[in-house]
Amino acid sequence: MVHHRSARPTIIATVAVWLILLAALVLSPSVFAQPTPAAPARVFLPLVTGASGPQTPEEQAMAAQVLAMLNAERARAGCPPVSIDTKLTLAAQRHSQDMAVNDFVSHRGSLGSTPDQRASAAGYAWSSVAENVAAGYATPEAVMAGWMQSSSHRQSILNCSFVHVGIGYTFQPDDAPLAGASYPYFHYWTQLFATPR
Repeated sequence: MVHHRSARPTIIATVAVWLILLAALVLSPSVFAQPTPAAPARVFLPLVTGASGPQTPEEQAMAAQVLAMLNAERARAGCPPVSIDTKLTLAAQRHSQDMAVNDFVSHRGSLGSTPDQRASAAGYAWSSVAENVAAGYATPEAVMAGWMQSSSHRQSILNCSFVHVGIGYTFQPDDAPLAGASYPYFHYWTQLFATPR
């Protein structure tokens, strides 16, 4: 007896293979050439961390104590008192927050701003500007003593031509030590002095 192979299983197998290939083509998104998608749009926004508005009542109280001691030092030197300016205070407060959140102590902000640029950005039209910054002093008395013991900081405090000041203070409870420091500072201070145009 001679066995003949039936053509029927071959046809079924061929159809099955074609159906599998067709399904693979339809379900695979990368089989056909597709246009290269455009690069995603990028939007760069400034880093916003913490509050950047008015001071809390505690921050206002600390600033008021610094102002009283500052004007007492100026009176001893024969200088008129400076008064708080809200625009300078906003600039000083933002700089103290910037230093605290971004772990640095400098007159240059984390995005490269300078004291005069910060005063202008806050809307203060100035003819002269000076700034004192400090970190690690837990009380107004301690920070004022530190500034008065530094000749350059003392010079800003006792510059009789300044009319206004902004005082910023930020407490950073979860502060990390700065590079090269063995402990976190927690307390960040800024005095921004100015004379209007």
